[in-house]
Amino acid sequence: MKDGKTKWAAIYTLVSTDGQTTENQGRELRLVAERNGWSIVQEFVDQGISGAKDRKQRPAFYALWRGAIRRQFEVVMVWAVDRLGRSLPHLVNVLSEIHAKKADLFMYQQGIDTTTPAGKALFGMMGVCAEFERSMIQERVKAGIKRVRARGGEDKGLRKRNPPCLARCFSLGKKVSEW
Repeated sequence: MKDGKTKWAAIYTLVSTDGQTTENQGRELRLVAERNGWSIVQEFVDQGISGAKDRKQRPAFYALWRGAIRRQFEVVMVWAVDRLGRSLPHLVNVLSEIHAKKADLFMYQQGIDTTTPAGKALFGMMGVCAEFERSMIQERVKAGIKRVRARGGEDKGLRKRNPPCLARCFSLGKKVSEW
C-alpha cells in the first residue's frame, strides 16, 4: 500500500493438467494481497492449459491481459514466472504491456515485484530460466520418442500417460511406431 491508497489487484493462476489444482496458488496470493492491503478485484484461472501457449489459447490469461489494457487493476499477481509463459520473448512482451498500462507485477515464488528496478531485472532473468526449462522438457520428449522408434514397438506406458497426444497422432494418421 502506497500513500494510504489501496491497490486493486488481479490474481492469475494456472495448472497445465486437469488433475492439478490452482487452490494453493490462489490461497497464498490472497494472503499476500491481504498483508499488502491490496483489494482483489478479480481472479483469473486457466485449468489444464500449458503455460507455453500464447495468450489467445489461454482464455483466463487473455481476459487478464484485456483487463490490464483497460486498467481494471493496478497489480497482476501470479504464483511464479512460468505461469505467465515459458519463452523469453513472450515474458518480455507481457512485462512491457503490463507496465505500459501502469500495472505492476508480483510473482510469489520468485519474490519479484516489478515496482522496483531490481524486480524488473530479476523478471527478465527468470524468463531466461523458464525458457531453458521448456527446452529441456522438449529435449526429453524427443529422446523418449526416439527411444520408442528405435525399439520399433509400442510404449504402452506412454499411451496411458498421454492420451491427448495419442489422439492427435492418430488423427494425423500416424501409428505409435511412427512417432
